[in-house]
Amino acid sequence: MLADMGRATRTVCTSLASAGLITAAAACATSSGAGAPPASSGVSTSSAAPATPSKPLQFSAVLGVSTGSCPTAKASYIVDARDGSCLRLAAPAVTVTHVRSAQATQLEGGAWAVQIVLQPTDQARFRALTEKLSRQPRPRNQLALVLGTAPGARLLTAPVVQSPITTGRLQITGGLTKSTAQRLVSDLGG
Repeated sequence: MLADMGRATRTVCTSLASAGLITAAAACATSSGAGAPPASSGVSTSSAAPATPSKPLQFSAVLGVSTGSCPTAKASYIVDARDGSCLRLAAPAVTVTHVRSAQATQLEGGAWAVQIVLQPTDQARFRALTEKLSRQPRPRNQLALVLGTAPGARLLTAPVVQSPITTGRLQITGGLTKSTAQRLVSDLGG
């Protein structure tokens, strides 16, 4: 689940497919609070300090998904290591070199989450991207989070965007363990 943490009365949820970091999860969007992201238990294993990824962090729309290997030497394709599928990506819509914070947190009930806060300068472009993707059919409503540039880029996750993320405050949940949450934070430079 990828949730917009900045709205107390509206929860934005997604179904998340991950590249070895997060298992698929289904969620909903509500205005009643049901299905809201679980509250944090306050257990955190990483600081909420500014984070600088080791490589540029790119957010790209997924244009298509196929089975089998990706065409070689094509920057617009990336392998999903979780299932071996090939994702065809649009040019990056948002590229960030810093995030305000990235933090692994244990939620009530023992589940783990990664909380990310984008820089104010990236929030409008991210909102526009998720607004566009939320209106598309699958797989064109997926958002690829890619670390680095080709060659050598690595897919971190490719969630389905069901609703716009308007605040730049994200919470990723769904099948995360303490180890995978910490790995994702590390990949984000936290």
